[in-house]
Amino acid sequence: MPNCPHCFDEYIAGALYCDNCGRRLPQPTGSPSIGGRAPTQAPDSDPRVGREATTSDSGPPDKPPHLRLQLIPSAFILDLDSRERIIIGRKDPGQTPDVDLTPYGGIEQGVSRQHAMITLRQGRYYIEDLKAINETLLNSSRLFPGQLYRLRNGDLLQFGTLVVKVLL
Repeated sequence: MPNCPHCFDEYIAGALYCDNCGRRLPQPTGSPSIGGRAPTQAPDSDPRVGREATTSDSGPPDKPPHLRLQLIPSAFILDLDSRERIIIGRKDPGQTPDVDLTPYGGIEQGVSRQHAMITLRQGRYYIEDLKAINETLLNSSRLFPGQLYRLRNGDLLQFGTLVVKVLL
């Protein structure tokens, strides 16, 4: 197994981030991240800090918003309707997530079998990383597994190196 160039801990080949220090690992295939560069925001910073509140943030909506994910850069849209729980990942024998990213390069781009889960609570969507090896990013900020992060229209999600835009 290769060693992290930052902390020298061993990691699984193909991982994008070191489990020990959290820093981005070198990619032998040259897989780009958003914009072809590593995220500049600290991994433990809150992606919501500094965002202005809007009138839609004041209370839960009467009707859940219609959720769609737009693949970047292809612009293909995955229509997820208003489901309460959605597992995002890639298909594997005996395991099929609600949203299978395999046809869109999920395996090549480091998407885990069960990468993340989107849940609908009180009329709002939240995302949770499911301990994916290549982690989940929200607007270039790393998500900590098991924690919920609110999704807003226009947010960018990254599963491995596969990027989608949230459309609500």
